[in-house]
Amino acid sequence: AGTVVPGVRVEVTADDDAPVFGKPGRVRIQSDGCVSGYLDDPETTERMFRNGWFYPGDIGIMQDSRTLKIVGREDDLLNVRGIKYAPQPMEDKLIRELPIADACLTVLNDKDGIANVRIAIVPDDLGSIPYIEKNLSSLLPPAFGLVTVTVLKSIPRTNTGKIQRGKLKRILQQLQT
Repeated sequence: AGTVVPGVRVEVTADDDAPVFGKPGRVRIQSDGCVSGYLDDPETTERMFRNGWFYPGDIGIMQDSRTLKIVGREDDLLNVRGIKYAPQPMEDKLIRELPIADACLTVLNDKDGIANVRIAIVPDDLGSIPYIEKNLSSLLPPAFGLVTVTVLKSIPRTNTGKIQRGKLKRILQQLQT
């Protein structure tokens, strides 16, 4: 969380670009010192700069008119049957409430092209897997439906601790086939 400095305008918006407060949305930034695009990259410029606003790809919550809390990245959102979910708060909840050392939620298409929620977990010990499977669904949104659990020795992370979601998706896809 941080305070928006004078001369910078920050908003959190819904999918229709209408500003929202107190709930997650896309962060957009506007200031006199902001660049207007990426050099020699018109596609990225078109995606990230619109109507004088810069959309950095962050998901945040405006707690009041000057306080922004970053809660994730737009490309990390789970799209489950048209509803978007930030995975990190759910992952943190699972780690707090179940005997799990690490967890990562993602969405993968099955062989019929249907998106399904997948969770990769690193259990505290292998004997706790039945308990985890029994109690997992009560901690997730009902809209997720049946969730496929994959047990791993570790979740791929960067040196700074950020989950490498793309790498994890590739691992889960390989295990799926």
